[in-house]
Amino acid sequence: MQYKQGGTYYYFPEVTIENGSLNATFYRNRGNAGVKFTREELQAYWQAKSTIRAGEYQKMIEENGWNKADLARYLGVSRAWVTIVMRELG
Repeated sequence: MQYKQGGTYYYFPEVTIENGSLNATFYRNRGNAGVKFTREELQAYWQAKSTIRAGEYQKMIEENGWNKADLARYLGVSRAWVTIVMRELG
């Protein structure tokens, strides 16, 4: 997976499962292997991803004439989850 912000590419190459826990190591700029994300960079990435997801949910609701419950059924998630995600839009 690749994500670009401000001319910097972020890659997510290492994901392992150990003792039932998902562990991921995140790197930026593929040429600089071993340069890990800072906490701030991770927060910015997840915030951007959440906002994009919320926008996609809104788009699906508008295009299909659905409400949040209809979208939740379609996605196979709870209505509460859809509400939480949509809060990102304000």
